[in-house]
Amino acid sequence: MKNKKPVGFAAIIIAILVLAPYFEGHYAKENIEQSIAKISHIPGYALEIRDYDQGWFTSHAVVKYGFDDHTLNMLMGSKDVTPETLTLLQEGLVFDVTVAHGPITFQNGLNFSLLTLSGTLRDLNHPIYKDFKERAKFDSLLKLFMSVSYGGAAEITANIPTVSLNNIEMTKTKVVSLDFSGMTMEASLNSSLNELKTVTSLPQLTINSAETVFSLGGFNLTSNSTKLNEYVWLGKGDFSVDHFKIKDISKDLSFSLDKVISKYDLRKEDQTNLMMTMAYNIKEIIVGDVALNDIQLTADISHMNAEAITDYTASVQGLYQGNQGRKPTDKEYAEKVKAIAIRVGEKIIQGSPELVIKNLHFLTGGGYFDSDAKIALNGKDLENIQTLSDPIALNKRLSATVNIKFDRPLAVALSAIGFKRQLIKSGVDLAAMPPEQLEKMINLQTDAALKSFIDTGSLIQKDTAYFTHIEMKDGKKMVNGKVMAIPGM
Repeated sequence: MKNKKPVGFAAIIIAILVLAPYFEGHYAKENIEQSIAKISHIPGYALEIRDYDQGWFTSHAVVKYGFDDHTLNMLMGSKDVTPETLTLLQEGLVFDVTVAHGPITFQNGLNFSLLTLSGTLRDLNHPIYKDFKERAKFDSLLKLFMSVSYGGAAEITANIPTVSLNNIEMTKTKVVSLDFSGMTMEASLNSSLNELKTVTSLPQLTINSAETVFSLGGFNLTSNSTKLNEYVWLGKGDFSVDHFKIKDISKDLSFSLDKVISKYDLRKEDQTNLMMTMAYNIKEIIVGDVALNDIQLTADISHMNAEAITDYTASVQGLYQGNQGRKPTDKEYAEKVKAIAIRVGEKIIQGSPELVIKNLHFLTGGGYFDSDAKIALNGKDLENIQTLSDPIALNKRLSATVNIKFDRPLAVALSAIGFKRQLIKSGVDLAAMPPEQLEKMINLQTDAALKSFIDTGSLIQKDTAYFTHIEMKDGKKMVNGKVMAIPGM
């Protein structure tokens, strides 16, 4: 008699563990369908369940992930996207997904969840990819795992495997070597699907070909977003890269970045407007033989009408709806986007947007450059954006102040860049010119230019520094307190 209660309790537990997955399987399917529908509503991407085979303890699904029609339309107009790549993007990524029903699952370890799912990417229908996969010896290019709690919150991870290969045949070129450290992406989504956190990490990617060298290291991206409405997400994030380099060997062109850190914060300014804060720090940028160091930029964009931004996103998405499944032609698309841009542009300008560059700083050639600026557009009582195509009407609404400070070494460095390019364009062999002669010519040209700007009042010299203050207001343009024409205005 004493053993009946423990046996009975064990039977109840077993019954729960056996029966619960069946009932939770129905709820799991509904949860997945609702989540995919909401995620697909985020601009830029599309999720679709192609097949769902529900079982007792596990279910199997086929899910397609890709770009939405609006994004694909933009990619179709890009010269950088090959027809083969566009075809792959249109087909999207198809995943085979296994869904395990709670209360206990054993995917990726022991889990106490409503459901967990694991997915693997189906092979892409392209001979280059198939050869690449066979040589790299991975079973799937991308693996997914997601856990959904009983409250509805989701934790998602995605992994791309490490790859190291030599002599890869591509469509237009031959890759000599590829070294890829793998890539990890993590995301968490709350039960209401209105708060999203993401973390992406790519330690190293190096691609060498006969024509090009590409290297990316220490790539990290994080974001923390909150849904404002069905079309706009607010939030903050940061992006960093240890190094980025690309070199075209055949054309002797190169570009590199070292130690990049950037941050953004898009938030509500008030009940009507949004505000974006941005900050960039770059240790070094090298373009060819020109190097900029210690680049710093901080800026704010304010008075961005939230209704207008929502209107634009919703309207562009709506171009592919209500057409009986027919996609608009390129001409129809361009005309409709233009009409949307004019309507939305009027709303944004009516809110009097403002750009404030708090600091722009860099070093080059032993010299420095510092600047700040404020640019505002008065949209009060604006009824038709077309009136701003008139320079006089635009100048009356546009106000700006710009402060610039630099020293002579910077002026010499910038002058040298332009002067050398002029000589090369005229056929002069710089290597054959004595360095002392070239330096003297650059100094003479720099001094002449600085003197000309000082004489006209465009520059003010104080000790070793040069200053200028530019102000535009009420249709008037002033430089250092004097009314004068500003080139290009």
